[in-house]
This record gives sequence, structure tokens and C-alpha cells, in this order.
Amino acid sequence: MTVHELYVRIQAMLPKNTALRGIVGFVNYICDRVYDRGNWSFCHKKGVLAFIEPYETGTVALTNGAVGVVGTGTTFTSGMVGRKVRVDGGPEYKIATFTDTTHMDLDRNYTADTDSGLSYVIFQNEYSLASDTKYIRKLWDADNQVELVLKTAVDAKGRDVLSLTVGNTIFYATLGVDSSNNVVLLVQPYPTESAHLEYYYHRKLTAVTGPGSTIDLPGLDELVVQGVYARILELSDDKRANREWNRFKAMLDTKYRKQEPATDFQATLTRMDDALEWQIPAIRVASRVTL
Repeated sequence: MTVHELYVRIQAMLPKNTALRGIVGFVNYICDRVYDRGNWSFCHKKGVLAFIEPYETGTVALTNGAVGVVGTGTTFTSGMVGRKVRVDGGPEYKIATFTDTTHMDLDRNYTADTDSGLSYVIFQNEYSLASDTKYIRKLWDADNQVELVLKTAVDAKGRDVLSLTVGNTIFYATLGVDSSNNVVLLVQPYPTESAHLEYYYHRKLTAVTGPGSTIDLPGLDELVVQGVYARILELSDDKRANREWNRFKAMLDTKYRKQEPATDFQATLTRMDDALEWQIPAIRVASRVTL
């Protein structure tokens, strides 16, 4: 159902010649109310992350207080920018810039002693998820057949020592969003080989923006109509509003209980880390409707 189709239905329920304004805001408000009811099966989706294998060929030389890295026997690439590097078992740095196959710069000055012939490892343990990810439900290491354990971002970052070991990734946390507003996932220990991680997540709703927008609540047209109608009555101080809200709430509970069961992992439902505010804020409706 589109916003225009809903508009036509709502207009028919109101007294003749009623001025109906702000329908887009009403629809988004009700969609948020429905979405927040719980774990709707139509929002369940699956994504796949491809882990990047660490790179540790050759040796490197660094100078205390400088950002430059000089490689010997290395083949650095521009694709390594943004990944992390650990030199000789020391702290993590990020690769800020790439010059050529033997030169790159760190994101901050090197703090250890000046030295050469150092071992190192370039790795990636932060990955951006699908753009419609709202929160993660479950992560599954498809290659090793194990489920990853959720940790808070603070706890996961405190396990940096695990990055010194070789083994399967076993912890994950969410770190907020990247520059494209996609959820960022931290995994520990860092992946030691190329592998695939399956993640099951609750997707975001697509907000409506105009008359031609399709309302993103499949199979719930009647519920949306009832909710928008109740909202209009409420903002118009109509005495019928309370009755229509109660009807909406009863329909919502019934629809939620009767929804189709999920076909993937359903037992574990996890919210995202507090670093990411996932609750949808209430939509402010400026206009009022006069009946």
C-alpha cells in the first residue's frame, strides 16, 4: 500500500471536506509504533561478511616519534589503508596512507624504539554491516560452525591481548556507525585467515517520504490504516480517539502473535551496544487536523 492509497482510505473515513495534512508524518509515526512492538519476522535478514586474511610478509623499519613505515620484502597496497597494524607484538596502529609497496604511514607517531627488521602483522577486525542493519540477532562462523559471543565494546576492546594469539574469532561487539551510517562490527581475536561470517539481523524500516512511497509493513495494511486514523483523531481532540487507539493496540497485539515464524536463528535476540542509539525517536507532527 502506498501513502496515497492510504490517504484515500483515511479521507473516506473522515467527515466530508476534512482537510487532511501531514499524512507522511502520521504514517511514519505509526510505522515506528508497529516496528517497536517486537521482533517482527518480516524484518529478519541474513548477511555475509568476508574476513580479510592478515598480511605479514617481510619486515618493517620504524622511527620513534614518526609515522613512516619502511618495508623490506613487502608488497603494501592501497587497499590496506584503514586496516590495523601491530609491530613486533606492540600496540595497534591504523594505516593512514599508502605510498608504494614498501612505504606507508601510521595514523599516529610510533611510540616504541627506532628499529628495523621488525616482524609485523596487518589485519582487519572492524567490518561494516549491511546498510539496513538495525541490530544484530546472531553471528555465525560458517567455516568453523560456531556462534560468536556478544560483548560490550569496552569489554571487547579490553581483550586486545587476544589479537596476539592465533585462533578462531570468538567475540564481537558493535562500535557505532561508520561515515556512511552503517553499523560497524568489532571481532576478536582478529581473523587469522580468510573466512565467512554469517550474521542474522533485524533490518531498519524504510521511512515514507511522499505520496508514492510504499509503506514498509508487509501484510499490515489494515493495522496502519487503523493507527493513522486513531492518530488523526487524537491530534484533533476527538472523543473517539481513545476507543480507536484501543482498537489499534488490540489489532497490533493480534497481528504480532499471529505473524509467520522466522526461518533462521530465532532463539537469541541481542540489542546493539550502547555506543549506537538504535531506538527510533518519536516523529514530531507539526500540523493538526480539524474535523
